[in-house]
Amino acid sequence: MTKKEKMELLLAKVKEEQKAAFVAELREAKTLEAREALLKKYGISLTAEEENALKSRSNKLSDEELDQVAGGGCSDGPPDGNCSCSGCT
Repeated sequence: MTKKEKMELLLAKVKEEQKAAFVAELREAKTLEAREALLKKYGISLTAEEENALKSRSNKLSDEELDQVAGGGCSDGPPDGNCSCSGCT
């Protein structure tokens, strides 16, 4: 599971109006305990398979990647002129 897929999995479990706050708090959650507390706070329950996939070692998402997955950046579509990510500039 790629790091983008991992973030998409989590965001799919967060209510739309809570996604921005969740992403902001996730950026600050530096430890496993902090991330687990965050999941609990937002009522996110994971299957054993999802939990194992998320715990697998991979690089952390950059802020740009996190914004794109969370809806704050562009998608894989054509540049819209409003995004400053590397894919649009």
